[in-house]
Amino acid sequence: MSEADPTAAELLTAVNAAILALVSGTVLSQTIGNRTYTKNDLDSLRQMRTELRRETTSRSGSMRVADVTGT
Repeated sequence: MSEADPTAAELLTAVNAAILALVSGTVLSQTIGNRTYTKNDLDSLRQMRTELRRETTSRSGSMRVADVTGT
């Protein structure tokens, strides 16, 4: 994932990996961009995944982390 301006597809990959890692218990926290998520954030990550899936199917997928995190 390019740190400067990740695409929606790159973010979707990172979110899926974070969800898997948190659910499987292999990590206690996972960082995507400049935000760290824990198991308590799974609902937020799942919602983000839904939005990113929608984004990747509706257009080319050019989206910044700030667009997803609301910062």
